[in-house]
Amino acid sequence: MTEDEFETIPDYASEEARAGILEMAQETEPQPCAVECCEHLIRHWCETVEDGNPLYLDEEYAKSRGFRGLVAQPGMIVSTLTVPFRWPWPPKGYKRERNIHFELKEFLGLPVGILVDWEVEYYEPIQVGDRLSTSGRLSSISPWRKTRLGEGHFWTTETNYRNQNDQRVARAVTTLYGYGREGGRPS
Repeated sequence: MTEDEFETIPDYASEEARAGILEMAQETEPQPCAVECCEHLIRHWCETVEDGNPLYLDEEYAKSRGFRGLVAQPGMIVSTLTVPFRWPWPPKGYKRERNIHFELKEFLGLPVGILVDWEVEYYEPIQVGDRLSTSGRLSSISPWRKTRLGEGHFWTTETNYRNQNDQRVARAVTTLYGYGREGGRPS
C-alpha cells in the first residue's frame, strides 16, 4: 500500500511511523487461536453472563435446530475463543502479538487510548470443535481532533475471524481514540 492509497497519515509522522502505518494497513496473515471451542468454555461463559439459551447449553436442542452440536455465545469471540492462553505467565517462548492500537499510539506519540466503538458482524455460528484464526488491519486514521478528553486522532481497525475451514465467521470494526500528547499537536 502507498501513502496515496491510505486516506490520512498525519503530516508530522516520521518516515519510520509512515512506513509502520502503511504496514499496519495491510491485512495480516491469519493467526490461529490457542483454544478450540468446547463445551466447558461455552458453559463457563454462559454461567458468567447468566445466559440460559438452550442453543448454548443443550446439545440435543442445538442439533434439533440444525447445528452439529452446542453453539458458542457470540460474545465469546472477543476473548474466550481468541485470547491466547497465557498461564503460567510469561509462557515459554512468548512473543507479543501485533497490536495495531498500541503500535499506532507509539508511532504517533499519543500515550492514552480508549475504545470508542466496537461493532461485529456475524456470518456463521461458532460451534464446538471450531478453532478460530484472526487477521487484522488498520482501516483509517482521522485528521487531528480536539475532544473533551484531549487532542489526538481517531483510528479504525478491522479484525476478521475465520474457522478451521477458512470460512469467515465474523468481522469486527473497532474505533479507538489516541490522545494525551503533552503540548498538543506537533508542528
